[in-house]
Amino acid sequence: MNDTFTLPDMTCGHCEARVTRALQALEGVESVTIELSRQQAEVGWDESRTTRDRIREVLTKAGYPPR
Repeated sequence: MNDTFTLPDMTCGHCEARVTRALQALEGVESVTIELSRQQAEVGWDESRTTRDRIREVLTKAGYPPR
């Protein structure tokens, strides 16, 4: 499964790194592509190991709640 999450609070390279680390630490996440200029993270994951809601939760806990 793939989806794009808009993260309005992701504004710099440090934010990008923090989002990437948070997502990569989540079991089941297979790919993370960041578009900093668009404030978006494209995430690919194994549906049998994690969910969209869990990804949203991890992003929010990292300080970047998706819109």
